[in-house]
Amino acid sequence: VYQFLAALFALITLSVTGFYGFNIPTLICSVASAFLLTVSIFSSLEAMKGCTLVLINMTSSASIILPCVLGIFLFDEPMGALQWVGLVVFVISAYFLVSDSKSTGGKMTLKTVLMLVAYFLGEGLIVVVQKFFANNVEGRNTAAFSFLMFASNALILSLCALVSCK
Repeated sequence: VYQFLAALFALITLSVTGFYGFNIPTLICSVASAFLLTVSIFSSLEAMKGCTLVLINMTSSASIILPCVLGIFLFDEPMGALQWVGLVVFVISAYFLVSDSKSTGGKMTLKTVLMLVAYFLGEGLIVVVQKFFANNVEGRNTAAFSFLMFASNALILSLCALVSCK
């Protein structure tokens, strides 16, 4: 339902900004983001079965590392000294959080670790795709991108719900 509402609000925004920017690169970026969002949703829900919510939230926050590091190579965006310091502080705090999670949440299974990795990758790559869209798609319309992404995600989730009901 949330994805349908998000698509509706994006459609309203699109009606105000104008119906331009519907092109193949926008469609590809939108569908890729929708797929990654689906991966994020399902992997986070599966990970919740085997670890603490704090660890899942930390994984979500950590996913910003991916676009920062990939931005160096893909978009020629260097990271500043303070960003590197922040990254090191984050990794150290994540280490302590994982250690504490192990002591309070029991033993994590391989499945839980894989779901956390999938969640990390899904969340981080969504930002990379959005950055690619913002930097490389000519004639882009952010409202068109948002509409297509949320509508695609709503469709994917609906299909998953139909398949799981059978």
